[in-house]
Amino acid sequence: MYYNPQLFGILPYKHKYTATGEEALTSFFVPAFKIIKDKSILDKRGWCTEEKGREYYDKTRAIKESDPEEYLNYTSQYCYNAEEGFSLQGDNKFNKILITNQLTNIRALKVGPRPERGFLEYTYKGGVHSPENINGFKWIENKNSNLQILEHPIWLLKERRDEDGKVIWTPPSEKIHNLYVIGIDGIDISQRQTSSTTKNASDFCCVVYKRSYGIGEP
Repeated sequence: MYYNPQLFGILPYKHKYTATGEEALTSFFVPAFKIIKDKSILDKRGWCTEEKGREYYDKTRAIKESDPEEYLNYTSQYCYNAEEGFSLQGDNKFNKILITNQLTNIRALKVGPRPERGFLEYTYKGGVHSPENINGFKWIENKNSNLQILEHPIWLLKERRDEDGKVIWTPPSEKIHNLYVIGIDGIDISQRQTSSTTKNASDFCCVVYKRSYGIGEP
């Protein structure tokens, strides 16, 4: 009902109080920083600017960032956009606490995974550059690339040794198959497939994930 007000006969409201700052047409929404009850930051009319309102709530947010669950509870009650307001409910299947933990690491602790940027180039048998001679790829680091990699693919397993350095298991010589799966966020083919709440069509995005392997995490 919030995202499709006209479908339910609700008067739509145009605003930019969204997670990306892009203009949206939704049911009515008032962000927390527009509603301030603390008289110390209000003028004689009972008014304060959005900047001061954000500063007021950002102070508490900064304190609560060290506790992901508490931060999630607070931002859902005093939300800046509907996505924060709906963060404790809704139909998405993502683990909200794990996501909030990661956001805390990035925002408060300034730590987290740092992907490499680069390009992929074909490698060729015998150095002969022809389609039939392609035998793999090589990674070339380049900070200007849109291609990012968090972990280089695992092709061969390492042998296992005991405490004395004796080999106790030798892996098979062939490469591992079916360890990775690819998901695609496709391009919007026409205007009809572009959401009315977004300005631009989707960029084509292909994401490669590693499956669980043995006791290794996905």
